[in-house]
Amino acid sequence: MSTFDFSDKKPLSGGWMVKKTTIYILVVVALIILTGAVLLAYLVPDRECEVTQIELPDDPETIKMPKPVDIPKTDPVPEARLPTTVIPYHYDVKLQVYLDEQLDGDKYLDIDGETYIYVTCKEATDEITVHIKTMTVDSCDVFETDNNQQISVTSTETVPENEFYVIKLSRSLGVGQKYKIHFNHTGTLNQTDLRGFYYATYTEDGEEKTFAATQFEPSRARRAFPCFDEPALKATFTTTLIYRTGRIALANTEVVRNGTYLEGWIETEYDKTVVMSSYLNAYTIGDWECIYNTSRNNISFGVCSQPSLIEDTEYALYTGMDQMSMFEDLWNMPFPMTKTDMPALPVFGPGAMENWGLILYREIYIIYNPRDFTPSRKQGVAAVVAHELAHMWYGNAVTMEWWNDLWLNEGFATYFQYYGLDYSVPGFDTFDQLFLRDVTYRAMRSDQVGTSTPVSAERTIYRMIYQKGGALINMMADFLTQDLLFDGLRKYLHRHEWGNTVNDDLWTALTETVDAHLGKRMNETLGYDMKDIMDTWVLQMGFPVVTLTRTATNLVTAEQEHFLLDPNDEPQEDPGLPQLGYVWHIPLTYTHEAELNFHTPTRTWLHKTGGRLNMQILRRKICCHNVPKYNDVKRTFSLLYVGRAEF
Repeated sequence: MSTFDFSDKKPLSGGWMVKKTTIYILVVVALIILTGAVLLAYLVPDRECEVTQIELPDDPETIKMPKPVDIPKTDPVPEARLPTTVIPYHYDVKLQVYLDEQLDGDKYLDIDGETYIYVTCKEATDEITVHIKTMTVDSCDVFETDNNQQISVTSTETVPENEFYVIKLSRSLGVGQKYKIHFNHTGTLNQTDLRGFYYATYTEDGEEKTFAATQFEPSRARRAFPCFDEPALKATFTTTLIYRTGRIALANTEVVRNGTYLEGWIETEYDKTVVMSSYLNAYTIGDWECIYNTSRNNISFGVCSQPSLIEDTEYALYTGMDQMSMFEDLWNMPFPMTKTDMPALPVFGPGAMENWGLILYREIYIIYNPRDFTPSRKQGVAAVVAHELAHMWYGNAVTMEWWNDLWLNEGFATYFQYYGLDYSVPGFDTFDQLFLRDVTYRAMRSDQVGTSTPVSAERTIYRMIYQKGGALINMMADFLTQDLLFDGLRKYLHRHEWGNTVNDDLWTALTETVDAHLGKRMNETLGYDMKDIMDTWVLQMGFPVVTLTRTATNLVTAEQEHFLLDPNDEPQEDPGLPQLGYVWHIPLTYTHEAELNFHTPTRTWLHKTGGRLNMQILRRKICCHNVPKYNDVKRTFSLLYVGRAEF
């Protein structure tokens, strides 16, 4: 029977020395991972008190992680959400695109579409509401699926402020019955914001070329075809693209049929997708060249680009294949599709987008060769690819229920981009240096002001979703240990595969994992479960400052308060979230001058209030793990909060 120990076995080094009668004010503001091995404090006696669009730098040889795709402006008003009386289970989407000005005349940049949506009636209703934008519905018909009997459409109405298209029927639909909705529609590729199904031009070898591609996250699939464009309304999709000869067309899945549509036109039908949210649909049509290989877990892997750059995509190809197999093995969950393509687009809004089977990248983020670029470029490509592949599990297979919990996608992808980077390009001290610099400290800069936001809220900013979300996962890897955290994440992924989740689903899976490891309930040992601890970090903005004061030879009091760069700053409250008083569950880690490497540190908690620490080693100089020297930080730091100590 194993001994329960949450401590990270990796030796620590460094620390911050506090001599008696000396006052240090340490300003190390961070947010991350509740310090390693915290629950150990409760199992050892005599403990009284209980851690995708980043701007490119000027140096073309260096690349950093792309900043995120658009952060949705979530709307809590119920009327802005689709009714749940009818939900989709399959789409057949056929789109014909006009990309040649000289050949297409007035149709240039048009999209002619035909879409069937197969739905199930959940509540009796005589209306069906879907999303549309920047398109015209030319006709709409509704049929019973079983017998193809048509149901009369009495009228249709557009609601522009909600991007709704409302179909009113002559009779109510039956609960549990299945129906299909048939649309003929016309849209446009002329999307100047490079969102939806858009076109762009570029120059290769002195020739101007045109291509089309998609960017549907968060809510722009509705620009290409009528749909139930909300993340929880998952369905399967079958796509057919019609385009002129001379180009290559790619979609989420493999080609099942290629044929001539009319003279000079190709019609390509793609295999049915897995169950997925509408925003993960993707296609691109252009003058692409592709190279392919097969991963060790038998996934067809391809990268595509303009032909002049194809040799520079090989590193991304082999790195992606290797990382994909690593993630499959890590989660004991095979990639559920037969192929993944990674096109490099000359013009793309976000840095990259994790669509099932067709991960789209801005060209610069996956182009690398050792002749023209430095190792930092290689590191950047490996990190970007790992971020997008991590989404195949966090975001694609298991998707947040609504955009206020987008951190369940992006926080995990941020954490595992560094895990994947460390796997593919070891030797960078990835978590000891790069993660703290690029994730933790960036989050801190945004989280120390009253205009910050919680990680999980209707009102949020990207650094909270990406950087702070990733730092909180790093925090849990420390106080649970990475092995135990990953066990809990496997439970979470397998339990909710193909579904949608909220924060509490994650906390439940992790608490159950800790319970199983302990052989009893986490609440009984620690007094708190994962929801209790983590709600203080995801449902309120900011982070704490802790003040330590000696009150006797072996006693220190610890008090916490909300750290703000300007003490007079007023935090903006978030309606609908619990008011937790800006207090947190905080771990403290310390040792003494004879053990500066933190091989056997003492770990304890502050639970939302202050506490009293019985430090038997206070006759020696004390080294506080949570408040290190600026240049001496380690992966196992939990909360790099502001520390004030008096001894």
